[in-house]
Amino acid sequence: ADASGLITGSDSTLTVDSGGDLTIANDMHVGNAGSVASGNKNGTVQLNSGGQIEVGNKVYVGSWDTALEGVSPPSAVLNSAGGSLSIAKELYVGLGGNGTLNLSGGTVSFTENNWQQLRIGSQQGDGVINMTGGNLVTNGIQMDDGANSNARINLDGGILEVNDPWAGSAANNYNDGVITFSANSARVLGDGVVQIKESKL
Repeated sequence: ADASGLITGSDSTLTVDSGGDLTIANDMHVGNAGSVASGNKNGTVQLNSGGQIEVGNKVYVGSWDTALEGVSPPSAVLNSAGGSLSIAKELYVGLGGNGTLNLSGGTVSFTENNWQQLRIGSQQGDGVINMTGGNLVTNGIQMDDGANSNARINLDGGILEVNDPWAGSAANNYNDGVITFSANSARVLGDGVVQIKESKL
């Protein structure tokens, strides 16, 4: 299937199975058409072995509107069990809420040179990356920019490759570097490989 753009409704799931090839020329939004106030602006992407997704601009999984007081934050999940997810610029999983990336196989990569291309729960929600296999290739990672959020990377297999590390700026006490977490964050390396491609970290 080929389209200029894609947007799906609330509490929706997009699945690409073996033999499927989804090509989006511009933006792809999954679960970004609901209501934050109703708590149903949630989205899931399931990419299975042998499937392909190619996006010419940005991908948003779940809400890009921030959570409301007294309402559960929107949730977003991207599951890659194989296949190939190729994005030109940026991938947002849970921009306005909780985001989880589960990578057990396949490849998630970017074709352009944007900064901090991978953003998981990057505003008010919590962000989690679970890797047990596959390849994740990005220039940078931003997780949990909110003061009360938590970030966690569980690397139990596969390869996490960061191509363009930057140590950050003195003005921000070097807190705006290549992989950005809040204070309540954890990085758990059980297995797998982290490759930092430049000389500074």
